[in-house]
Amino acid sequence: MVRYLRERAAKAGLANVVAVHGEATDPKLPERAHVILRVDVLHHIEDRGAFFTTLAGQLALGGRIVVVDFEPDAPEDGPGPPRKHRLAVDTVVHDAAAAGLRARSTVSDTLPYQYVLQLER
Repeated sequence: MVRYLRERAAKAGLANVVAVHGEATDPKLPERAHVILRVDVLHHIEDRGAFFTTLAGQLALGGRIVVVDFEPDAPEDGPGPPRKHRLAVDTVVHDAAAAGLRARSTVSDTLPYQYVLQLER
C-alpha cells in the first residue's frame, strides 16, 4: 500500500504527499506533519493512547490527525474487519484524549461503511 500511495502521489504530481510505513510505536515520519492520515488501522494498535501520544508529538502547529475507520454497525458481510475489532468514534475520541487530542469533526455519511474523524491538539 505504501508503494501504491507513493506511485499514485507521484503520478498526480503531489509532491507534498509522503507515504510512510510506520509502526505502532513509531510512525517514522520524516518531519512534523500538517495532516496525518490513518485509514483502517487503529484496530491493529494495542495501546492507542500511547500511539496517539506519539502521533500528537509529530504534528506541526495547527496540524491534525484524520482517522478513517469502520463503523461498528456496518454490515458484517461488507468490507472491513469483523465487528468485534471495529472501533466506535467515541472510543477513538477517548483514546485520543489521553494524548491531549480532541475531536474537530466527525463525518459518517460520506462513506458507506466508514466514518471520518478529525482530531486536533
